[in-house]
Amino acid sequence: GGGMVLDWGVHLLDQMVMLFPEVPICRVSASLTHVTNQLVDDGFYAELLFENGVSALVEVGTSNFISLPRWYVLGADGTAVIEDWNLSGRIVRASGVDEKDVTPVITAAGLTKTMAPRREDSIYTEELPKVKSDVREFYLNVMAVLEGREESRISVGSVGESAEKVSVDEQKPLLVIPSSAEWIDLVFVSEGMYRIFDGDQYGFSSEDG
Repeated sequence: GGGMVLDWGVHLLDQMVMLFPEVPICRVSASLTHVTNQLVDDGFYAELLFENGVSALVEVGTSNFISLPRWYVLGADGTAVIEDWNLSGRIVRASGVDEKDVTPVITAAGLTKTMAPRREDSIYTEELPKVKSDVREFYLNVMAVLEGREESRISVGSVGESAEKVSVDEQKPLLVIPSSAEWIDLVFVSEGMYRIFDGDQYGFSSEDG
């Protein structure tokens, strides 16, 4: 993509991968949207499945009338949410109290406990931890490298170790997916483009040849 995937995908997908730096991704499913712009993608979503069973959904949209949370983490014993760029949010955890006596709620189909909210005595709320960081850290390291004061934190080898650009012929460059990937199912909806998939390789070519 030349739109949101290019602008935001590189950052958000990198954040997801850094949550589990030692765990390979075994499956990827993704799509692009063209609601406000037909030339480039104005939004996308990508679902990543890690080998440890964790599933992550990354979504970016520019035509939303209701904002999505910055982060939403769902676990077996709790949920965490970051609402916005100001880090407004909270963590809600289960306290271990038996939930058998939960009060049912009324739905269109009648009473149900399945969708009922948890009782107040069975959960507790925590503030989000504050992590000290500096968005200039990368650039400060680049400057320090140029001045000979530090070693670069990013090496050429680390950038190319998980994916390597090759070419089956002069017209169709492909990207080799690491052997740990069981299958890749990428659906990029873009005018004049289609997907080529063969084994553990995929690439994109124009419909005109």
